[in-house]
Formats: sequence, C-alpha cells, structure tokens
Amino acid sequence: MVDYSHRRDDGSVGLVPDSIKQTFKTMAGRTVHDGGGIDPDVKTQPIELIQLHKTV
Repeated sequence: MVDYSHRRDDGSVGLVPDSIKQTFKTMAGRTVHDGGGIDPDVKTQPIELIQLHKTV
C-alpha cells in the first residue's frame, strides 16, 4: 500500500506494511482491504484496436 498522506522531503511516498492493513466487510458481505484502492471483480485483457479506431 502506498501512503500518500506522508511524503518524504523529495516528494516521494513510502509503503505501508501489510501488517497494519485492515480488512472490513461491507453490508453486503464483500471483503474490502484497507488502503488498496479498487480491484475489479473480473480482470480482463485490453482489446486490440484496429487502425480505424486509432485514426478516429
């Protein structure tokens, strides 16, 4: 997890150790991990654009 709330003098950010991350449950019973951003339910591969799409 990246901690954007505490930046170093050079502007870079540090990582928060997994040991202090928390796990929550939504009202619907889904598991949510603290500080991890959003993960999709289903991961897909990007589609390849044909030349027509690239020029439009």
